[in-house]
Amino acid sequence: MARREIIRIRPGWDLACFVVAQSLPLGRKRKRQSALGPSHRRCLETLTVHHSILHEQRPDGVHIIRFGPDLEAGSSQGQQIVRDFFGLEFLSCTMDSHCVIVDLSPIQTLDSSSLGPLVQRLRELQDRHGRLILCGLNAPALREIFALTRFDQIFEISASVESALAALDNDEDDWPS
Repeated sequence: MARREIIRIRPGWDLACFVVAQSLPLGRKRKRQSALGPSHRRCLETLTVHHSILHEQRPDGVHIIRFGPDLEAGSSQGQQIVRDFFGLEFLSCTMDSHCVIVDLSPIQTLDSSSLGPLVQRLRELQDRHGRLILCGLNAPALREIFALTRFDQIFEISASVESALAALDNDEDDWPS
């Protein structure tokens, strides 16, 4: 069954919405392609929130959340943007995903209002046999928070988005046909 893709702009989002779709000549309809076939493609959605948070939905259904380098993670304004995103937008923008990768590279620290939605999404994904992968835990304070709360033992952690995607590809190769 094909999934209908909708892009919603929510209050508080700066309008920067791009949809890149497979181009077709006028008057031709797209053939339904198997999700398992090599030619299967879906629209790629990329939404920008607050010019600092990038949400990418890949054709394979993986959602990638990246915090931009322009986010002043150490500032109170940067922390508020991160808090607002995890508290208000994170759960809704990853609702239909089977795998979510969150890149925390520029983030210096997270508080409980940010960690709570991460744990909630992890539980929901695990109930559906999905995955939540965190990457870029580079800041010492952030690593310490994850160690003290033992979240480093609960969450799947990867060094980078690329290594997380590679791990997903390797795991899919191991599945029986």
